[in-house]
Amino acid sequence: MYLPDHGGPITSGDFMKVRIDYTICNSCGLCREVCPEWAITQKYLEPRHLYEVHAEKCTGCGECLEYCPAPGALVQYEL
Repeated sequence: MYLPDHGGPITSGDFMKVRIDYTICNSCGLCREVCPEWAITQKYLEPRHLYEVHAEKCTGCGECLEYCPAPGALVQYEL
């Protein structure tokens, strides 16, 4: 598939993003460590050391999903 205004071929990650379900997340930070785009950062003013995904940086590659020890804490969604 190709979209002219996209500038190139479209891969499955182009329309996927990842978000964190804070009710399941154990705040280990592994997702931040493995993200190749540095799209996950710590929310410093949170007492529980929560992390957040910056949608503008997230490519939807899903690398973080494989390393998360809390099943369901990272959710991949389609745009």
